[in-house]
Amino acid sequence: MTKINVGLVGLGEIAQIIHLPILQAHSDKFEIAAICDISQELLTAMGERYHVPADHRYTDYHDLARQGDLDAVFVLNSDEYHTDSALAAIRQGKHVFIEKPMCLARQEAEAIIKARDEAGVKVMVGYMRRFAPAFVEAIEHVRALEKINYARVRDIIGQNAQFVSQSSVVLRPNDLPQEAIRDRAERASRLVKAAIGDVPPELVRTYRLLCGL
Repeated sequence: MTKINVGLVGLGEIAQIIHLPILQAHSDKFEIAAICDISQELLTAMGERYHVPADHRYTDYHDLARQGDLDAVFVLNSDEYHTDSALAAIRQGKHVFIEKPMCLARQEAEAIIKARDEAGVKVMVGYMRRFAPAFVEAIEHVRALEKINYARVRDIIGQNAQFVSQSSVVLRPNDLPQEAIRDRAERASRLVKAAIGDVPPELVRTYRLLCGL
């Protein structure tokens, strides 16, 4: 079986505790062929841990997208950069997996869909329960029902950091450029405003929370 060569953009918590270990566990199907992060500390640590050659470790996702042997790119960086990272990969003919949320504003989603259609590649948004057996079975039961007039959903959302700290070891870098931190904040403000308008801070926080569920 031919392996799928994968490049990962973003080496933070979700990459470290989910994607990298799972890709490694299925090394008969996937090759971690390239990684990208703005933190050199993370690039070095994850590159050594997962045996990624030094010349396949990037600080710019455009450079990763141009690596010729990649079949697919996992977009795992901060939400504000999902669209730009996905578009860079799509335009290089790569299939793309995007961590939730796909993006932060409707016009970004439309741009990704348009680019996907033009490039003829696959794009998937990785909602974590999409294929969970309990959810798949629940969907089957709901589809079998007649007209639904009322539905009630109850969900208990805990503090994710509490679970992660007890079950995983996550490397959190100390070398993020200040310019990148400022750019992320500016992008977040601009994109959320484009999505829901000029709203109070509590609504901004609610929107960001809902985007990340």
